[in-house]
Amino acid sequence: MTKASLQEVDASEAGFRGTRIMGASLFGVDLRGADLTDGVLFQNTFKVIVDDRTVVRGLTGTVFGPITVFSGTSSRDLADAELGEWVAERGGRVQVIPRAR
Repeated sequence: MTKASLQEVDASEAGFRGTRIMGASLFGVDLRGADLTDGVLFQNTFKVIVDDRTVVRGLTGTVFGPITVFSGTSSRDLADAELGEWVAERGGRVQVIPRAR
């Protein structure tokens, strides 16, 4: 997916295994339960929704945040180092490009 622009798309439980997502803008995209195993990111703006079922094992590359993480009935926004840590805890290795202050 190169330079894709998606807004408010329901991609929950979608299979993105090995997908290269390059220069894309994903705003409000629901990736809860989606499989991003071994995907490659390159400078994407990810304002997506994920949950504990979203698979990011082997996910690499660079990304802008934030993302919204749902856990049960609560949610929180993650960006910068916290977003990178969330991905790393699940087996991915992404570099989060810091937000401009």
